[in-house]
Amino acid sequence: MKYNHKDTSIVIPTYNRSNDLKIVLGSIMALSKKPREIIVTDQSEDQKVKNLCKKYKLVKYIRSSPPSITIARNVGIKNASKHSKIIVFLDDDVTLDKDYLEKILEVYNMYPNAKGVSGFWSARGLLNFNKWPVWKKIFFYIEQQIKRLFLIGYFEKDKIKIKGPFCNTYPISSNKIIHAEWLKGMNMSYKREVFQKVKFDENLLGYTVVEDIGFSYSVNNFFQNSLYTTPFAKIEHRFSQKERYDFYKMMYINMVDHFYLFYKMFNKSSKEKIKFVWSLFGIFLLRLFLLLTFKNKNYLKFRYFTTSLLYCIKNKTKIKKGILRDF
Repeated sequence: MKYNHKDTSIVIPTYNRSNDLKIVLGSIMALSKKPREIIVTDQSEDQKVKNLCKKYKLVKYIRSSPPSITIARNVGIKNASKHSKIIVFLDDDVTLDKDYLEKILEVYNMYPNAKGVSGFWSARGLLNFNKWPVWKKIFFYIEQQIKRLFLIGYFEKDKIKIKGPFCNTYPISSNKIIHAEWLKGMNMSYKREVFQKVKFDENLLGYTVVEDIGFSYSVNNFFQNSLYTTPFAKIEHRFSQKERYDFYKMMYINMVDHFYLFYKMFNKSSKEKIKFVWSLFGIFLLRLFLLLTFKNKNYLKFRYFTTSLLYCIKNKTKIKKGILRDF
């Protein structure tokens, strides 16, 4: 079976970001091949998104509550056209190249076993890596080796792997389609049959940092070796600062959600427990090193790391039950 653009629905959760949404909708309308529909799941506190959506014929506006990217995605799935065989999820602060959708569909048509496909995301801070001074490259290399040692997320050539709750790898750049173990949440697509087996975890209320890893991990359990990332479907993530949590809250979310991911998916053997503690020890050492080296810039990072870690240890029973936002 060959898939085309009319086999797709695009789902975009949004929260008080009408200006950002206007940009991504504009880039979708400029696609060489447009989807069957665009479903905007709106969690905003005003009517700006609703009023914006009225200007686009392809847009199906859905109100979603409470604010949660996972709930909003599940709502989008439920409201997608029955004719859509592939559902594409986009963040509201991305911009697509004109052939983005075509390149995603090419992978599905090239690999019949594909259940999920994403475009490639280039880390903003590494775009000018070749122009970095030598000392900065050396520091980056040492940091990467430490992260590899302690199983903390690091860059790995042409590999997109899940190696633990704190360790997912991704390439700095790529020029070929890669078999992936996880797809980045800001742009990912899945065949409709996937949702008969897996739903986005609605315990992850509000903003979360692990929903894409957790969802991909579950998909891999049901459909092994079925995820792909293509560098030919190009996308820009603008990292809108609108409605982003402050640094303090993000540190807690990062720690709590990773503990939850561990308890839910990785807490099955003594080896996995040791790996989890080993990663936490590595993060502690990195934070301590940065504190001692660049004290003024890293005091709060070290402080919030330790307080959020202590919170998770003290409240592990709650976190195991999926009570994740009491902090």
